[in-house]
Amino acid sequence: MKEFLAKKKNALLIALIFVIVAGVYNLILFLSAKDDALTSGFWTAYAFMWAAFLGVIGSFLFVAADIKGAKISVSWINILIAFIYLGLELITSIIIMAVKTKEYIPCLIVQILLFAGFVVAFIIFAVARNYNAQHIEDNQRSVGYIKKVSSLLNICYNAEKDYDRKEVLRKLYDLVRTSSPMSEGLDEIESLILDEAETLKDMVVHGETDNILPQAEKIRTLMLERNSML
Repeated sequence: MKEFLAKKKNALLIALIFVIVAGVYNLILFLSAKDDALTSGFWTAYAFMWAAFLGVIGSFLFVAADIKGAKISVSWINILIAFIYLGLELITSIIIMAVKTKEYIPCLIVQILLFAGFVVAFIIFAVARNYNAQHIEDNQRSVGYIKKVSSLLNICYNAEKDYDRKEVLRKLYDLVRTSSPMSEGLDEIESLILDEAETLKDMVVHGETDNILPQAEKIRTLMLERNSML
């Protein structure tokens, strides 16, 4: 289901379905409602019922927009919340319309509380989803950095023939590979380490034996400094 809704076209089609459902709801409602039922309470319930329909439609439209990287990202829980609100609103509206009350203030208070609960829950889960998405993205980027530096050092290790230098490169590789992937605020030093790892790779590949150990030590020092900043 998630993969199905991940396509913008499918999300828009489902939103269209609910537009049609809302139209059918209105048709049945006004064909069956008698004049004495069209009270202030009725119109209050009717207005908030439309809000519930729009909530469901809007949640699917947000999913479709999120495919293009919308700033407000909506999770599937947000869609579920919209459906729950629609169900509660349907029950509440039917009761209000059946009672045929002319007192709209109590009806309005109940409806506002329901709507406020929906909006608050929707925003909370949207914000939580954004936070989790950003956290996952940052973590993947950090892990990717560690993998990239490790990959360069692995190339150096495999290319090096001298046992002593090879052992130094192995220890440096282990240091990098086991370092924490967290990297918030470390862009400058991580960029420097990556550049130095690229330089070390070139030294090993081109056989600059005199410069390999000093360069490896330079990277080790930078990596230890980077890890101490976490």
